[in-house]
Amino acid sequence: MKGEIFLKFDPEDRRAALRLLTILIILIVAVQNLSVVAAGLGWVWRVCLPVTVGFSIAFVLNVLLSYLEEVPLAPMRLSRKKWIRGMTRPLSLGITVVAAVGLLSLAALAAAPRIQSTAALLVDNMQMYVDNLADWLTDRMRWLHVPEKYIRDITTNLQDLTSVLMSYIQSNQQSLAGVAVGVTTSVVDVTFTTVLGVFIALYVLAAKEKIARVSRRIGEVFLPERVNRFLGEMASLAYATFARFVRGQVVEACVLGVTCALGMWALRLPHAVVVSLVVAATALIPVAGIWMGGVMGAFLLLLIDPVKALIFVAFLTVLHQLERRFLFPRLVEKSSALPGLVIVCAVIVAGNIGGAVGMLIGVPVASILYELTRRLVEGGFPPRPRKKGA
Repeated sequence: MKGEIFLKFDPEDRRAALRLLTILIILIVAVQNLSVVAAGLGWVWRVCLPVTVGFSIAFVLNVLLSYLEEVPLAPMRLSRKKWIRGMTRPLSLGITVVAAVGLLSLAALAAAPRIQSTAALLVDNMQMYVDNLADWLTDRMRWLHVPEKYIRDITTNLQDLTSVLMSYIQSNQQSLAGVAVGVTTSVVDVTFTTVLGVFIALYVLAAKEKIARVSRRIGEVFLPERVNRFLGEMASLAYATFARFVRGQVVEACVLGVTCALGMWALRLPHAVVVSLVVAATALIPVAGIWMGGVMGAFLLLLIDPVKALIFVAFLTVLHQLERRFLFPRLVEKSSALPGLVIVCAVIVAGNIGGAVGMLIGVPVASILYELTRRLVEGGFPPRPRKKGA
């Protein structure tokens, strides 16, 4: 009798036990075949990369698209005439695309000539840069009263290193050409992926309400009510999190780019436009982005004047501290609702998995997981409906 009572499970408990057992079996198999799982995840990431890029572009452009439809074009959207309401989305999408393409074109036209001239200057005057660097180091070491013996040794080693580098470049031109071909191939792949992502983004923006309706309908037909409700809540949470994050990062990048340009002009540092554009573009990546742009900018200035490169590094450090204390807490942390340590870990892990794209989407994905975990701990997400009579 006791055995019969012990074996009499509630149907819901049996289903929960089976789900738990299935999850444990999957985890055990995955742990025993980590290399296969990693290779499979890498293949899935490569296949889904254009779609990921497309949805990322759509989220960025949707910030301006939604603003246009809700503020300047609101009378058209609320018009009684159907054809006027139908023109709202194409017109707002066209304005958004023109604004994005125009901004990128202006950035390219401003940066491309300077980058080309800087690259040509680097190739033609490599030896002069090395000699200037050696002279600058010699003057600094004499100012610090370093013995002449050590100064001569350091200068000689620097000249020897330059000679070895130049001879290596001359003797390995074919290998360097192969590296150039590989870089060109990578650029072509990135361009192709970006073009596919742009087409996907335009389709998503043009028919986002229809996509949402079809998705909800599919969920209602093929999924249980609780699962469908769960996925709906997840979709709403993901959209809100990504939208807040994108809005905060874009505003932060624009403010940093403008502030960097004004500061460099005030300090009379060269290449202010190029360096500011690089800093603004890399600032879209949380935490590490500003330093990535800072390293590239400091390298460009180092070729011209090491002192100006040091001034730029000091200026960028002060600017970063001001951004961390005043701008970052109001935009990124507020939009992601994550502690600072979790943001850093999300950027590092996502960057190792998916490169630059992973770094861009790492924080919002971590925000979604963080919020989902919080709701599960507080009582379920979504809360389980109570049984009648309970």
